[in-house]
Amino acid sequence: MASLATLRWSAPKAVKALTQRAAYLHPLAPASIHMAQVMRAHTAPDKRSPVAPSHKRAPEVMVPPTPIQSMSSDSQNNRTTASTPNPITNVDEIDFQNPELAFKLASTSDLVLAFGIFTLCSNERFVKNSLKLYLLFSKVVPKPILEAIVRHTFFRHFCGGEDEAGITPTVARLRQQGIGSILDYAAEADITTASENLTGIVSEESKAHARQYKIENEAACDENLKRFQICIENVHNVAPQGVAAIKLSALCNPDLLRHLSDALLDGKPVDGPGVEETLTKDERHLYERFKWRLDSICGLAHELEVHLLIDAEQTFYQPIIDYLTYQMQKKYNRNSVTHIYNTYQCYLTDANERLKRDYLRSQEEGFHFAAKLVRGAYLEEENALAERLGVVSPIFPTKQGTDDAYRQAIDFLVQAKPATVLIASHNDESIKYTISRMQEHDTDKPERVQFAQLYGMSDGLTASLGEHNFQVYKYVPYGPVLEVVPYLLRRVNENHALLRNNAALEFDMIKQELKRRLFGITPAQ
Repeated sequence: MASLATLRWSAPKAVKALTQRAAYLHPLAPASIHMAQVMRAHTAPDKRSPVAPSHKRAPEVMVPPTPIQSMSSDSQNNRTTASTPNPITNVDEIDFQNPELAFKLASTSDLVLAFGIFTLCSNERFVKNSLKLYLLFSKVVPKPILEAIVRHTFFRHFCGGEDEAGITPTVARLRQQGIGSILDYAAEADITTASENLTGIVSEESKAHARQYKIENEAACDENLKRFQICIENVHNVAPQGVAAIKLSALCNPDLLRHLSDALLDGKPVDGPGVEETLTKDERHLYERFKWRLDSICGLAHELEVHLLIDAEQTFYQPIIDYLTYQMQKKYNRNSVTHIYNTYQCYLTDANERLKRDYLRSQEEGFHFAAKLVRGAYLEEENALAERLGVVSPIFPTKQGTDDAYRQAIDFLVQAKPATVLIASHNDESIKYTISRMQEHDTDKPERVQFAQLYGMSDGLTASLGEHNFQVYKYVPYGPVLEVVPYLLRRVNENHALLRNNAALEFDMIKQELKRRLFGITPAQ
């Protein structure tokens, strides 16, 4: 199996030639294949132990602001039929920069804290050294004091609480504004994983994978399965037709994921006749357990009427993720009020090609199409790897390219019927564009177009959508204070990048609202 540590950087011509292969090598593999091909063709097995995926997080849980339109009154005794949705508000009537609305339920102390958080996030030196600072503090500051500092600063701003009881007031407060909650158990066992996530590609040694499968890897995957199942049961108890989100890399050894993806790219079978030539006996056993875990999760979600989001990951894992997501959608997205969503990262140059292909396939095979649209989560890693390989990145070279692709995906899905789409974006222009297209195409069921933003970010955007009766959600992370630090560090870095764009407007809104509350000064004054 391929290992980054053994990549042959000395063959740029062969690598570049390989990346020119644009045709699909498997009918179910995604078109974004060239990076995975390069990694496979110019690598060789080594004997390093694989990295156990035990640090993977539990799934996210969505609490809808209102029952979903398709819900009938007799599906469960404690549920009611949703009322007919209001007509779509004209986008020109929505003010996404109304500080009084955005922070209507925030206390003045919340705003003062937010001002301090955004000030720190705008400081490049602080952001660049945030992980080092935390690790230093953890060595010299007693744990109870460190926990108190984190709890009353970044945790308070970006997280809803430590457990179900702690997040209940947060969920209730959001409901008052017509906003649902995606409950995201954000605890991560090992703080050192944060450094990987923040720097993109780490050393070749730490990323190396070999085709060796150890018992502890399987035990970690089984533990993640249990955590996913518990979270699905929790969302069922919290609200009808909620949503859980999972990463398939939490359920399978990463080396096997790569090997399966390689097989798909080579047009080799991973199921059915001929699989013996693709996978060894041990690999077939592990693959069957992987599929059993995924089917157990999807089956439980279907039984408890919980929507399931399957996250996109790096391009060298994506072929097998797309393949299995398709299999689960084909099985469970039939005559059901809940659905399995695939995730499309629009910074990939082939995202819209895959999106349209998958939608048409769902129509041909008679199952409901559900998609989550994001811009992308692995930009630095994918670009850095492409640079090291000397090949063209699978990602658009400019932000404008990604923005255009995102709008093309919105155009397609707003018109696609039947289909459900979750627009996960902090970009107000993307939200306005979506609403304008909903109006233009007279979307008959507005609830099939949903929106989501992270808790502690883009509050003006979320509040305005809730005020105008759009189906909108906040991702509300929760978990033990010190175990969510890796998540908090990523939010610090993300806000620093966003402060150059949308978050800068939110920072200004915070300042305006503080001036209004403390000194009676309004923007007009």
